[in-house]
Amino acid sequence: MQSLRREVDITITLMNIYPGIGLNNIRFGITEAELIAFIGEPNKNCDDTETERRQLQYNQLRSTFWFDDTNLHWIECSHPKLKLNGQQLYEKPIDDAIAFITTALGESPELEDYDSFECHSFEENWLTVRVEYGIVSEIEFGYLFNENDEPILPK
Repeated sequence: MQSLRREVDITITLMNIYPGIGLNNIRFGITEAELIAFIGEPNKNCDDTETERRQLQYNQLRSTFWFDDTNLHWIECSHPKLKLNGQQLYEKPIDDAIAFITTALGESPELEDYDSFECHSFEENWLTVRVEYGIVSEIEFGYLFNENDEPILPK
């Protein structure tokens, strides 16, 4: 059990987003059992009956991992140490965050305004920045798709 705890501690100190690949060593395409073996039991399991997808929530990581039939396909994260290309993003002012992410990903986002929050979506990179009160409150990201609309799973 100690080795699992050590893995979680390592993950918390390094919260790096790799678009299309995953979060740190947690790669898209792994199974639910592989995620649990790597970082331990989740605090909460959820089955989304509308989308028929399973979610594993980890409070200490402030992250939710979404699974399709068998594989990890989407991550939502609001951890204060969340970074992209070495740049901390959580609670960063939105103008600064969007300018940085636009340069890092090489694409401009599309804005969706939901009144109490906004989402800036970088669709080519399957990354969405959620904004509340003018600052980044969460980043969601998933695996990429090829020209046939099939998932590209990292190796």
